Order: sequence, then structure tokens, then C-alpha cells
Amino acid sequence: MSKKVLFLFFPIVLFFSCSKETISPEIFELTALQDAVVYEVNFKAYSPTRNLQAVIDRLDNLDSLEVNVIWLMPIYPEGQVNAVGSPYAVADYTEVNPDLGDLNKLTELVGAAHAHGMAVILDWVANHTAWDNPWITEHPDWYTQDGSGNIISPPGTGWNDVADLNYSNNNMRLAMIDAMWYWITETGIDGFRCDAADLVPFDFWQQANDSLRSRANKTLFMLAEGARPDHLTAGFDLNFGWSWYGDLKNVMNSNADVGSLPVASSTAPLHNRLVFTTNHDESAWDAAPPTLFGSQEAALTAFALTLTSGAGMPLIYGTQEVGRTGTVSFFNQSTTNWLSNPEILQAYQDLMRLYRIHPALRRGNREWFDTGYHMILFTRSWLNDQLLVMINPRDVEISTVCPETLRGVWVDLLTGDQLVLQDAFSAAPYSYRIMIRN
Repeated sequence: MSKKVLFLFFPIVLFFSCSKETISPEIFELTALQDAVVYEVNFKAYSPTRNLQAVIDRLDNLDSLEVNVIWLMPIYPEGQVNAVGSPYAVADYTEVNPDLGDLNKLTELVGAAHAHGMAVILDWVANHTAWDNPWITEHPDWYTQDGSGNIISPPGTGWNDVADLNYSNNNMRLAMIDAMWYWITETGIDGFRCDAADLVPFDFWQQANDSLRSRANKTLFMLAEGARPDHLTAGFDLNFGWSWYGDLKNVMNSNADVGSLPVASSTAPLHNRLVFTTNHDESAWDAAPPTLFGSQEAALTAFALTLTSGAGMPLIYGTQEVGRTGTVSFFNQSTTNWLSNPEILQAYQDLMRLYRIHPALRRGNREWFDTGYHMILFTRSWLNDQLLVMINPRDVEISTVCPETLRGVWVDLLTGDQLVLQDAFSAAPYSYRIMIRN
């Protein structure tokens, strides 16, 4: 289903949005970085078949979430020596894991995604390989070695299922870049999410980004899983918003002052980092959002804040849109019931639809209103598109004084309700509203 058709089924949202500046499907593409919506696929939890075809089969579903960048977790054969079931133990950089499909199926997925207006990026593991990667025997000098000449695991990580690569070796660097280029030319993928980027030297990332971009005949989307600011200097488009995740948990789970959020003291949106309420690491080691934040309502509120605040570009981790609870492993296979919690899926779709319709939520400057310790209240403005966002991140009803400039009649774009903001107002526990002046 195309994005144009989707809007015909939601007249309430369309009615309150049509008079404001909207953005066409042609503009809402990879070339506009500030419009990116990234969706992560963990094959081991994504479907009973756990393969590339499963992603093809769900492209219409991703379309309903306004996704335009699909991040595939590692597609490569997994190492068997010292294995713990991690897809990040890469046994061959230029092969597809036969459990997922083959090169033709990956190429088919890329083509189908492109037809839906979505880019595809591969997870790239540059810091280490599996112990049975052919490089181990063919090029042992490409790996870090101890004083006795033994190849070692990445120091200080405890990742004993993988072997650490030696970035002092120029031949290894060139082979790594060639392997990345292989996937661009053979399948048409659009870039990479680069794993453990903080553990790989700056000058390699600069070398790789320069080399790939200079040869590609299209825009590449390069995402660094790391927090070093020099990733952006090295040519990455975005890095990871780990600090946002920590600040969000402090507000939602530890009752921290909402004014401690960095967005409370800045006005411009950030377009160079990826922000999230979960990803494969957090859902595996922390918990899936409804468990982490305490309820489905709290998880949705955390996502609404992350999406609307301009803290960065949003990530949706496959499974969170149907409110999966507990933990979601990427080491072991599990099954996601896509028909569970349809009301949660609808809530994500409604939020993402507003995110697409209103450029203010993606590009607009932010004005934060100090309402005290608990309530979150801010506007997002872009040209003639201005929205008011009200969020209660607590598990109790909150009342607050209404700033004078915000008093008047507003319309909730998610429900169609009219709200008259006067001297004071209240918000239900774990609730969010996105409003426009009537």
C-alpha cells in the first residue's frame, strides 16, 4: 500500500492537517536525512521463517509506520568456533547466511524496498570476525596478537566468540572496504550501520567513507553505532544517541526532573544522531519497552517523547510496534506475534503518520515551557506549521499552570478532541497529546 493511499483511511488526521504544510512522498526519501525513519530487523525474532523473505512479506506493514530506512542485522554466515549464537561473529564478509536466503533473495529484498521508497542498510562488523573466518588462516597478520603471536579477542570486552582485527595492517583495511563495496555493487544496498564503531580507528572510518562515497553513484546512508563525535567528521551521517536513552530512563523510571533532558535547554533539532526507546541490545540486555518502562502506556509515552522532541532521528526496533514484552534475544530464536496488541500497533502508526504529515515534528525548532518538575510541554515550529506537544511521563495525573502564550483552543491531532487551555490544565498518567491551534 502506498503512502498516498494510507492517508485516505484516516480522515480525522487529514482534516486537521490539510491546511498546514505537508510533505510529499517524493520528498520524504533518503536524500533528506532529517526525514529518516529507521527500522531495525532482528531476523531471529522477526518471523517463524526468520529469513529475508519475511521482510519482503512485511514491507506494506513497514510502509504503514512511514519507514524509509531498513536496517538489517548481520546477514552473514555465523561462526561456529567458540560460538554463542551471535550474528556479530561473522564467518564470511561476502556471503549470505543460508538460513536467511541467498544473494538473489537479498537483491530481491533491496529492489522491493526501493519500490516502497525505502533504503536498505546492512549491519557491518568491522572490529572483529568469527574464529573460523577464512582471514584467520589466510591472513593471521590481519589480527591483533599477544606477545606469543596468538590472535586475541577484543581486549576488555569479554567477547570470546570473536577475534580482534588489527587496524595497523593496511591490506586488511583495503580488504574490509572492498567487502563493503561488494554489497553495494552486487545487491544495490544503500549503506551500512557500523557496529562497535567506537572500537575502530577514526582514520579507517574516514578512509572507508571517502572510498565508498566517491565510487557510489547514489547517496549512501552511513550510521555509526558509537558516541564519538569524530564519527561525524569521518563521514558518517549519524551516530547513536546513547545519552538520550539514559536521560529518558532517568525521567521515566527514576522520576528525574524533566528539565534535565537536553532538549529542554536547546531549540534546534538534532539530525545527526539516532534516538530510540529500544534496539536489539537494549531489548536483549535491558528489557523490551513495556517491561523496561513498566507498562504499554509508559512505553508509548516514552516513544512519543523520543519521536516528537527533536532529540534525533527515530529508530523503531522490529517487535516494539506490537508491544512485545520481556526480553528479545538476538542470540536465540523466538517468535513475534504480529497480531498481538493491535491497539499498540495502531498507536505507533498514528504517531508515525503525524510525524510524516507535519514537517515541524521532523525539522522544526523547539520552544520548551518550564511547567515544573513533571510536565513536558513544548512547541515545534517550521514555516507555518506549529504544533504543541504535551507529555506526562509519570504514573499519576499531573496539573500545571498554562503559559499565557499557549492559552486558547487547540485540537488533538490523534483524537480530534478540542481542548481549551486556560489558566491551568491536567494530563492523565503516561499520556501524550500532539495539538494544533483551532
